[in-house]
Amino acid sequence: HRLSKTAESTLAKIKLRFVNIKYEHSGWTQLRALRYEENGELRICPTSTPIGLEYEKSCLVGPTYYRPILGTPIICHGMEDTPHLNGKIGELRRQVKSWFEVYFEDKDIEPCIVRSRNVRILFEIPDNEDK
Repeated sequence: HRLSKTAESTLAKIKLRFVNIKYEHSGWTQLRALRYEENGELRICPTSTPIGLEYEKSCLVGPTYYRPILGTPIICHGMEDTPHLNGKIGELRRQVKSWFEVYFEDKDIEPCIVRSRNVRILFEIPDNEDK
């Protein structure tokens, strides 16, 4: 039973998503990403917010105001020059200004540099049978 509780707790932590927000006077701050709203804005809350109170303590930010942290699972979208990458799942490995180096789940796709506007945080990882 203790091992099951530990596994559940670890899985819950792994599913959390975080972003960095740049404040004009205080620099970068890490916040928890909760979900995308229908208008495309991201709902965020402080990392210290207790489970269950996230939406009471949350606010919305547009895509130009945050950067997902490295290691975040993402899905590519809006890729005009490389449309074959749209819908592909990857992980952010390195950031250079507003670009990310993305390593893809599909090992046949070479890692590449993607603009931050072309990645969306993946909150739910699909099962292998969903692919």
